[in-house]
Amino acid sequence: MNFYPAYICENGHAISVAKFTCYDKFCSTCGAPVIHQCPECKAAIKGHDVGCCGYYEVPAYCTTCGAPYPWTAKAIDAALLVLAEDENITTEECNRIGEVISDVLVETPKTQLAAVRIKKALNVVGSVTGEALKQLIVDYGCEAIKLLLGL
Repeated sequence: MNFYPAYICENGHAISVAKFTCYDKFCSTCGAPVIHQCPECKAAIKGHDVGCCGYYEVPAYCTTCGAPYPWTAKAIDAALLVLAEDENITTEECNRIGEVISDVLVETPKTQLAAVRIKKALNVVGSVTGEALKQLIVDYGCEAIKLLLGL
């Protein structure tokens, strides 16, 4: 199958995913640099299938080398930093969530375990941390984790 190249900013805003080549160097939404290839292996980021249009889901990982795209890595880092800011969660609890945080972004066999650990954390952390973590999951989490957490 043939794909158009996708142009996506490093924060995950899709700039162009079909037909047209994007000449923007920076995102008009957030100012981040726009990329069209994996920073690790330089493979093109896949946009729409040629001849297709409509909804486009920004990919989390490179289909050539498996590396997380910059927006995926930033979402993982942000979730862990939000948890680390809360005084009510221990370093051990934060590390346990860190072991499965990538399973929040894409559905894997460990997504259910990730949901259990996130639920436990939400019962411990303060309301500000809890709301920030929930918003990160709403923005970047896979559909399975949203369903499991009731978001």
